[in-house]
Amino acid sequence: MKKRLLTISVILGLSCVSFLSFAETSEKNEDIVKIVNIDESAKEFAKSKVSDVLQTFKKEPKNKYADIIQKEIYPHLEWKIIGNRVLGKYNRQFSAEQRQNFDQIFQKMLTTAYVGIVDSYKDSEVKIIKTITTNDITVVKMKLYNQSSVGMDLVLKKQDNTFKILDVIVDHISFMEVYRTGFSQELQQKNVEEFLKTLEAKIKK
Repeated sequence: MKKRLLTISVILGLSCVSFLSFAETSEKNEDIVKIVNIDESAKEFAKSKVSDVLQTFKKEPKNKYADIIQKEIYPHLEWKIIGNRVLGKYNRQFSAEQRQNFDQIFQKMLTTAYVGIVDSYKDSEVKIIKTITTNDITVVKMKLYNQSSVGMDLVLKKQDNTFKILDVIVDHISFMEVYRTGFSQELQQKNVEEFLKTLEAKIKK
């Protein structure tokens, strides 16, 4: 379990210490969500998006992976909510220009993270386990089967006749909560400009 967590932490570009600290508590939070309704359209949306990207990765060269993520996944991400969530209380410290810069940098970080995860499981078969709906939020719980299996959940928000993705959870690890924890640690020690420079340095590595 810890080996898999460390692999995901490297993909996300965050420290193993903050990542494992979050991971130890994340599994406990799963029981808080109550099953209200099974939404078949959410199942179809989640399975089609994940399956399509996995299949496309198998056909295309690695230098096309980032473009695939940006084309197939990014239009379905709820960027404003995601950005607010990962910055938490520190969001108020950002000017409009600084927030715009952060959004651009964070999208690049997320592209790298998603490419790493999808590439690791591109030969997997996707199976829906169950769907949990609370108010307008739906969690679609899936398993990716290959030589071994890994859990992957999509956290979705119903919007008009489709869904927006709020989070991706791999092996009980929430991408957004991990980033929130890492960013919070950085912003406790740095001002916004220093924080943005740190993130820029990470994506240039």
